[in-house]
This record gives sequence, structure tokens and C-alpha cells, in this order.
Amino acid sequence: MAPPVSPISTVATVAQAATAAASTLLRSSPAPAPNGLPRWLASLITHAATLAVLPTLPYAVVQHALYRPKQPLKVWLIAHLLRNRSNLAPILEACYSEEEAASAAFKPILPFPKGIWDDVACEVVSIPPAPEDWAPVRAVELPAPVVAATRPGFLLTPARAEKEAHRLIIHCHGGGYTRGHPLWTPLGAKLARDTRTPVLAVQYRKCVTAATAFPAPLLDALAAYHYATDTLGYDAQDIVLAGDSAGGHLALAVLQMLVRAAQPLPRGVALSSPWGDLTFSHPSIWHNSYVDYLALNAGKAVVASVARHYTPAAVRGPLLSPALAPAGTWRALRRTAGRVAQGAGEGQGQGGDGAGTRVFIQVGSGEGFYDEALALAQTMRGDGVCVTVDTEEGGLHCGALTGFLGGEAYARFAEGTARLLQGGPRESMSIPQVAERALRLL
Repeated sequence: MAPPVSPISTVATVAQAATAAASTLLRSSPAPAPNGLPRWLASLITHAATLAVLPTLPYAVVQHALYRPKQPLKVWLIAHLLRNRSNLAPILEACYSEEEAASAAFKPILPFPKGIWDDVACEVVSIPPAPEDWAPVRAVELPAPVVAATRPGFLLTPARAEKEAHRLIIHCHGGGYTRGHPLWTPLGAKLARDTRTPVLAVQYRKCVTAATAFPAPLLDALAAYHYATDTLGYDAQDIVLAGDSAGGHLALAVLQMLVRAAQPLPRGVALSSPWGDLTFSHPSIWHNSYVDYLALNAGKAVVASVARHYTPAAVRGPLLSPALAPAGTWRALRRTAGRVAQGAGEGQGQGGDGAGTRVFIQVGSGEGFYDEALALAQTMRGDGVCVTVDTEEGGLHCGALTGFLGGEAYARFAEGTARLLQGGPRESMSIPQVAERALRLL
């Protein structure tokens, strides 16, 4: 008769098998991928591509007249210009210098509301790497060139912060993992102002070299989460993860590492047009390709650079393509602070209310990521997660940032984020107040 198997040894064996399986998802050496070009050269090529696309604008006007899309002509032309310019010149820029990365005076790509810095204070902080023995960091499989690094962060504190509600938003900005800065759009500052909640935004590394490709941004985002809980003193149930586009993808990756490591999970997750499928397998990325400003050629170059350390199987896996995650991936979101919420369905509370991590997803019906955002929400709901999806009819990518169809998309995103922050008697600001304040200040 065989000797009984120890439960401890069984758990250890399963853990070792899981680690071995995860290790097979990394390439033995990075796949060939484009690196970032010098900034001056990238700028020159981009300007040349813009000039080449300008003569096609009359054709876009005719398209608009024939198709009668939901987007006004001005938005249609802007999307046409941006999309075709990127398709013509799908290039990556070199990393920002250390001075640029840590600068609070970074040149934005979208205008900031007048007087916002009277309502929000910006402090540049240094975010050290999370400890190597911290369980979520140990859960990350590291290819040889990628190491942890100290990164700049931006702590945005509203002048009229909710004193009684000790909450924090950790914001991951977008930019396809190859561009971007926490202050290159006003989203983080506006969320701080309108939800009256501090925002911590990390300047994560951009995936334009082998040493900074994924999972380098994941290490940086985990460091920000550890900084928030360890240095700033926030509990997990006081934190809402927020992200737009690739930043939404990064927020979901952080969430998965916390789940793998059986850590307390954040209060909620707010996503604006999250990038959920690096395989481009959902239909909307193709049938909205003539409407949205996202460019497929540029997207393929970005994926090659971001995922250069991963096998094709890994790119299809839940870490890199969360919209393709199998059932059960998100089941742990039903628990909060070590407890499993019973029957965590639509409309239940969060955090101190006893339910799990709630998710708010905003997406435009005219954007490339539309179908993958809905697929992500469907899988999460199947796992019992409380998910709210806000669809901007005819909206393009990241409507909360661009405001192409007006300020309502941002107002609803601020409202959805505020709803995640709420959940107990300590809150004093109602949802309608948040939406009204956001629209008034746009």
C-alpha cells in the first residue's frame, strides 16, 4: 500500500508545476522587435507621414457623407488623420530621459482645464522597487534583461479632499506601453479634483527596448501599489485601480498578480477603453478600423515590442490578453480582505460592505477595443464579479480623455469611479454631485 501523500507536499508540487508551466511562456531570448527611434527622427517621420495623409482628407469627407457615421465630421477627419498617419509610419519613440519622466511640467497632448492646478496639488515622489520577497513580485516571471527600478510617481491631491474617507486612486496612463506620461492628459488630475480623492500615478517604463519591455511596466505598477500600501499607509480596500487603454491592461495585470499571490484586493477597478486582446482576434478591431483613430499597423508593431519576451501561447494567455481569459480567472475578485463574498452580483456593495472588488468599464461602440471590453466584462460576470459597463454610443477610443463627442463620457467615467470609491457611511458626496461637478468644470 502506497504511503499517504502529505497535503503540504501536494500543494508544493502543484506550485512547482505552475511555476514550471509559467516559465515555458517566456522565450529563451527576445523575439526580433522594433526599438524606439531617436526622438528627433521619430518626430521627422511623423511629420512627413502627416503631410502625406493631408491630401486624403477630401476622400474622408466623401466617406462621411456616404456612410453617415455617428461621429461628427470634425471627429471623423481627426480620426482619419491620426489612424492613417500611424498606419503609414508605425514607429516607436525612444524612452523619455530621466528628467522628462520625472517632470511635472511635461508637455501634454491634451489641454488641461483652466485653473485645475488651483484645485489639485502635484507632488513628484520617488517609488522604489517593491521588495523581491513580496508575493506579487515573486509571482512575476522575469526574463533576463528585465530588472526592478526606482520610478517617479505623481501624487495628485485635491484641495477639497474627502477628509473622512481615506481613499486613493492609483492611475495607470495609456499610450500603448510605448508612449505616455502621468501628466500627458488631464485625466488623473480631473479625477482627483472631481472625486475629491488623491491620485497616485506612476511613470512606468515604456516597452521600446528589451530591458524595458513587458513585464517591466508591471514591476513598476506593482511598486506603486506597494508604495501606496506600505509608505502611504492605505489598506487594499481603500484603493481603486484606474487605467485607460494600455493603462487599463496594466491595472488588470496588477490585479492578476495580487490574485496569484493571494493578497488583499483593491476596492475597485475603473477602466477606460481597456486594451484586453494583444492578438487582435475580436471583430471590432477590424470592423471599426475605418472609424476609430487606433491604427492596426502601429498596433502590430507595438505588440511585437511589448511582448518580445513571451511566446505566442503567452500572448494569448490571461496576463497579456485578459479579454481571452478563461472562466474562473476573475473568481477571486469576489473576495475582499481575505473573505469570499457570497453571491457577489450586480449592484452589490464593496470594501467595507462585504462584497468583492467591483469593476467599472467604459468603452465606445465605435472603437477597436469595443468587443474585447464586452468579452472581458462577460467573463468577469460569469465569475460572479460585480461589473458595470458604460457604452458611449459612437464613441471612439478613450472618450473620457479625448472628449471627441463632448464631456459626458468623462463625467460618466468620473461618476463610475466615484461609485467604486463609495460604499459606506463615511462618504458624503453623492453620485449626482460628482457628475454635476465634473460637467460644470469641464
